[in-house]
Amino acid sequence: MIELFDISKEDIVSFLQDEGIGSVRERGGDNNFSINSPFTSDTKSRCNFVKHDEYGWLFNDLKARGNIDSDLYHGSIFKFIKLYKNFYNQNQAKNYFYEKYVYGKDIEFKPQKIKNKENIVEKKYHLPTSFEKLNINKEEHSPYLNYLLSRGFSKDKILNTNVWVDFDSKRIQFPIYESDELIFWTGRAILKYIPKELRWKKCSIKDTHPVWNLDKVTENSTIYIFEGILDAMSLETSYGEYGVAILLGILSDTIRTKILSKNPSKIVIVMQNAFKDKTAKEQQFKIAEKLSEYHENIYVYDWSNIEEKDNNEILKNKKIFDKNKIMKWNLETDILNRLRKI
Repeated sequence: MIELFDISKEDIVSFLQDEGIGSVRERGGDNNFSINSPFTSDTKSRCNFVKHDEYGWLFNDLKARGNIDSDLYHGSIFKFIKLYKNFYNQNQAKNYFYEKYVYGKDIEFKPQKIKNKENIVEKKYHLPTSFEKLNINKEEHSPYLNYLLSRGFSKDKILNTNVWVDFDSKRIQFPIYESDELIFWTGRAILKYIPKELRWKKCSIKDTHPVWNLDKVTENSTIYIFEGILDAMSLETSYGEYGVAILLGILSDTIRTKILSKNPSKIVIVMQNAFKDKTAKEQQFKIAEKLSEYHENIYVYDWSNIEEKDNNEILKNKKIFDKNKIMKWNLETDILNRLRKI
């Protein structure tokens, strides 16, 4: 297996020279050297490489007057290559490096974005004829409007959200789209005293792995992941921020692929209050761990000292969802969670 190859300093220097990345400065033998940082215009900023007995070659981009995020710009040599070459993940960077500099093949290997062809829904769906687009000026729609208002949403927010009403089931319906094609919908009952397990009802469409509001997400944005639609809808977003709902407490491989296909700059796992429900905390951290294998900037929302069970309840209580209460997902966070320190 290619993982068993022992990478030499010469292998790395060959890559750096081919890419025209500065001159090598010796720092103590063949297992320690540095170059000018390729991630900042600051000529005094250095990127150090050192060979670790257990983990192999590591890099650390030291900040001088530059603007380097120290948590992002250090790690394995493959992370360095991924960042510099703009590969999608470290495995892609590893394959490229071994093929060209360890195996010695002179190949052309270009970064690729995820293509989700296997999950494209070819069959076209249509909303049932009993559905009507919510109209705040229509008298017969007032019970549905009043329900959303009671959940803390403003009329502007409701108008800017694709919401439908279903008179047959007395539900507010939320359609979900991909590439402008309808793939799914799910409805929330507006009647009181409906048992919890019956409040939401999904359509019968199978195997589409829907993610509500993902069609609105643009590249290089921050994505906040919730379980429920009303929680995601409750997020007050600024430019480049989006709340999405995965409708489940788990993250399937297909949903993971769909989220990553948006090339987000940052992903925050919010879900529901992890201090109110043990299961919610397990879900939150499992999703973070799974996404961290494919993305560098994964964060979990810190629900400590929050009374509400979810984001919609925060909105209903006229409180502010603090988007700064987040923790970077890394080994330390994982260990603290396992030790029940957070």
